[in-house]
Amino acid sequence: MTPYAEALERQLALLRWCDSAEAAVLSELNARHTTNGRGDLVPAHVIRGVWSDALRAASPYYWTPAMCVLLEAAAPGIGGWRLEEAAFPSFAGFCLFARPLRLDPFVAQDGFGGDMVAFSWHPVIDERTDAPTVTFVVYDHEPGFLLGTPVTIIGWPVGQRLEDTIAVGLSRDPPRYRGRFEQKLQYIAAALALMGQTLVAVRAESVDRSARRRLERAGWEHEPVVRVVELRRRATEPHDHEVVSVEWSCRWLVRGHWRQQWCPAAREHRPIWITPYVKGPEMKPLKPPRATVFAVVR
Repeated sequence: MTPYAEALERQLALLRWCDSAEAAVLSELNARHTTNGRGDLVPAHVIRGVWSDALRAASPYYWTPAMCVLLEAAAPGIGGWRLEEAAFPSFAGFCLFARPLRLDPFVAQDGFGGDMVAFSWHPVIDERTDAPTVTFVVYDHEPGFLLGTPVTIIGWPVGQRLEDTIAVGLSRDPPRYRGRFEQKLQYIAAALALMGQTLVAVRAESVDRSARRRLERAGWEHEPVVRVVELRRRATEPHDHEVVSVEWSCRWLVRGHWRQQWCPAAREHRPIWITPYVKGPEMKPLKPPRATVFAVVR
């Protein structure tokens, strides 16, 4: 089985798991603290329906290890990002990361608190306002549960900024969950923002014959294709053409960062990720960075 085929098979396994006794127990636990927009507790069967609805309609996406490194570096600095329909590469999706994304460590009485291994999305209509909303399900890594545990459900209204969605969630969550909740939203926003930029390539890959047969036996009705999210190869040398008006004594590394760039069509600034690059005269020695550097190897 190719690595990216794991995204599709994991999605199918999670969909089947939603009907299991273990899922019923987990949904009962989640129903104790999961609320809707009115502040009412959500019944366990509705939670299981949210899990399965997202997976049933989703296109699978496999994030390569290099993209996971980039996402961890980019997510904390994203700001001013707004959820819009154009941000989504497909109607619904399931993103599986080649390795878990780091979250603040946390150990709860129910055993939850691992790193983030996947997330899914699917659009819904808010029953209170009739406004378009996207439901995200975030899966955490739990010891002994290889599929990933659907711990967090997030309803994000289309058109709402990241900071406002974080504020709403933090007002509802207990203090011990708040840091992790904010990190998850930042990962989601950064992932969608990066998939829409030219430095990232999303290519479709068919799974191998053995994987297709397993999917057919399991009753999978969708096309057996996985979208692989990877770094695009550079077409030109990066950012070493600026005019230098002083005699620099060295070269230095400019870390990757978000730039708020004006978008004329939307009439607002939107975050654009600027990849790390080396600045300074080519023949000068490279000055070691003072802080931690996240290196993404292409």
